[in-house]
Amino acid sequence: MGIESLAANLNIYASDALSERIRGMILSGELPEGYEFPKEEEFCRQLGVSRSTLREAFKVLNASGYIRRIKGHGTVVNKISSILETAPIAETLKAAEIREVLEFREMLETNQAFLAAEKGSDEDIAALGRILKEMEESEKNLPSFSDHDVEFHLLVSKMSGNSLMYAIMKNLENVIDSTVQLAFQIDTEENVRDALAAHREIFEAIEKHQGSTASKKMRNHIQSVSARFFKKCQ
Repeated sequence: MGIESLAANLNIYASDALSERIRGMILSGELPEGYEFPKEEEFCRQLGVSRSTLREAFKVLNASGYIRRIKGHGTVVNKISSILETAPIAETLKAAEIREVLEFREMLETNQAFLAAEKGSDEDIAALGRILKEMEESEKNLPSFSDHDVEFHLLVSKMSGNSLMYAIMKNLENVIDSTVQLAFQIDTEENVRDALAAHREIFEAIEKHQGSTASKKMRNHIQSVSARFFKKCQ
């Protein structure tokens, strides 16, 4: 089950670190919903920690909805749906499936593209153009191309002028980076070529302050990435 890995170097951690590590194992699926933790005395022995450390860690996890006490069964991992209802947005995004991330991005980024076209300053548009040029220059360098791709989307988000949308996008940054890199492993040359064309169209619409067109081009781009990704995974 992997619970033994918690014991590694745990003597240098306090209850906060223990709760964080258990939380990470729950979100990754290593500790699935319904998993029953060992009895307190046995668990403490396995981890090499005191009962007070374990109890404090469990207290934090219980308060945040990750675990629950069941009479007659002890402490178990809560249902993932219940966890995600109370988890911070960053952790919810980490636990989301790629399909869910792409659907969420389509909903969020089409609106951001519209607002960026409506509100974007000349300075912002020039900066977006520079990122597009960097994408073109790094077409053969996939890691660099991917970085600039993410940078492009983040700047569009910032240009929307909506601080809440931008905060969510910043939380999505690592998830977007992962999905972008995965997508570019599929039909790489064609995918990179299509991505460049899509980003040029998005940029041109924003540059011309054509909100509806920018929104449409962003939607087409994300739907294309999604279709290509899932067609290859079938």
